[in-house]
Amino acid sequence: MSTLELIGALLLLYLLVYRPLHFIANLILNNCTLVGHSSSAIAKVILTPSNCSPPEWAVITGATDGCGLEYAKQLAEKGYHLLLISRSRGRLERVREEITSMCPACRVELLTVDFSEVTFRGGSGDKHSTYSKIKAKLATLDGRLYILVNNVGVAYPAPEYFTALPEGFHIRLINTNLISTVVMTELVIQRMLLQDSSSSNSNSQAVNSVDPEDLDRFEPTPERPLRGLIINLSSVLSLTECPLNATSGATKAALNYLSRALAAEYSTRHGIFIQTVLANQVNTKAVAKGAIARNWFGVSAFDFVWYSLKAVARQEAVTSAHPLHKLLNGVIVFARDHLPESVFMALKMKVARRIRARYQEDRERGGVMSEVALMEQD
Repeated sequence: MSTLELIGALLLLYLLVYRPLHFIANLILNNCTLVGHSSSAIAKVILTPSNCSPPEWAVITGATDGCGLEYAKQLAEKGYHLLLISRSRGRLERVREEITSMCPACRVELLTVDFSEVTFRGGSGDKHSTYSKIKAKLATLDGRLYILVNNVGVAYPAPEYFTALPEGFHIRLINTNLISTVVMTELVIQRMLLQDSSSSNSNSQAVNSVDPEDLDRFEPTPERPLRGLIINLSSVLSLTECPLNATSGATKAALNYLSRALAAEYSTRHGIFIQTVLANQVNTKAVAKGAIARNWFGVSAFDFVWYSLKAVARQEAVTSAHPLHKLLNGVIVFARDHLPESVFMALKMKVARRIRARYQEDRERGGVMSEVALMEQD
């Protein structure tokens, strides 16, 4: 066999055997493993009630509807006390009543924050800033802060040209989707690191930034396999450039980058598991009123959250959660990696324009909400 024939045979083997098998494996696994923790140990954190003293807390943003509400319910059933953050006090009160009636032993604290208008003013010491407001509330939680779910987010109601959206829309979207996650993650990681330090008062509002290099390596035990868990809700939009969804996709891509970088910083040495969830369509109220109606690949919020928590037990630091979404997202990645870029971009543009046209027709008939009304964080 000549050298050229050998190269051709290896190329065919790569294309016909390796690539298909690699694609199937990614669909099945679709994960990034956290080194140093066993699946059974991590499962203990999520899949069984804590039943311990002092209490363990889960903080959830955008907690009054959709996935955020489901995370709250399912974590309450597993024994966690809750701090729920959203912009509507009335809706938060109704959710607290619903959860406490379902789980009487669950303590539910509330905090009203409009993440679309994040303010810093004079910095972290300014008691009127969003940063300080959240920090002060976290300081009132007795016990361990174990879980953070960064669920709050908004999206385009339908694919739309960058300059056609209302004034201020992009800034509010960036604040809600990205800045909120940066703020919450910074405060919660500090709390998680310091609450294990005997020399620090983790509930003190005077606590400043901590240098992780000054802390001892976290040693997992069967009783405490993790120092903490952070779940960041991303989107299928982050997997490839999506025309007519530019800002929304960009914030989710940035969130992926942030999550993976922080996982490298804090997972193995400091025991903080950071999971990125690449959500496809979840049938929530906001989706039902947008351009993409319920369809065969939409899943319920209950199923989506259930699979997301199962993925933590399987050590999936990057996951699409639901099996159907794993399949769909895998197909998108396969097309991104194998189709010519110009062809794939033209296809995405064609689909986006078609959805946009249908949405505009529905708006004229009064069947969907306006862009401003759809700026829901819950």
